[in-house]
Amino acid sequence: MSPEQAAGAPLDPRSDLFSLGSVLYAMCTSRPPFRAPTPIAVLKRVCEETPRPIREINPELPPWLGELVARLHAKAPADRFTSAREVADLLAQHLALLL
Repeated sequence: MSPEQAAGAPLDPRSDLFSLGSVLYAMCTSRPPFRAPTPIAVLKRVCEETPRPIREINPELPPWLGELVARLHAKAPADRFTSAREVADLLAQHLALLL
């Protein structure tokens, strides 16, 4: 859940991008980005804390991926990507460099 959703603020597609950041974080680190003993405590962390950078947990990941996940986890929607297409294009560009 994005910070704006947890706060009851208006939502747009960038809220889903925050959630995408959480899925990518879990895939890259084998742990959720926000952990706490209760759901309310998790939501508090979503709203107030920044997760540990993924490259601190898994240093084998490329720097660009750490930056992408961090941007997806920006607290303010305006600081995130504007669309899933933008994220997909960036991922495709980096994948093309690997092939």
